[in-house]
Amino acid sequence: SPGTLVGAGGFKGAPDPDGIVEIGYSVLPDFQRKGYAFEAVDGWVKFAFAQPKVRMICAHTLANGAPSIGVLKKAGFRQVGRGYDPGAPAGSEVVRFELARQR
Repeated sequence: SPGTLVGAGGFKGAPDPDGIVEIGYSVLPDFQRKGYAFEAVDGWVKFAFAQPKVRMICAHTLANGAPSIGVLKKAGFRQVGRGYDPGAPAGSEVVRFELARQR
């Protein structure tokens, strides 16, 4: 049977010179709150930290995006302050989350 698109996401590029890589994702409304976002984020975290160059993963989300914030916290990320997302709606507050490689 054909696959079903439930969302999209991944890395926003290669690690920067400091070893930081950013992830982003979106899940279609019919599939939200079913664990797909966490499963994807968890997989990207494992993949990223398997790369020797990556020392930290970051993500940006809307400050009022409780489901996304919950996914990031469950995956071990911590909120570190204000973020930036050029695709965010005008006037929206964006927050930054980070997860550092465990030594």
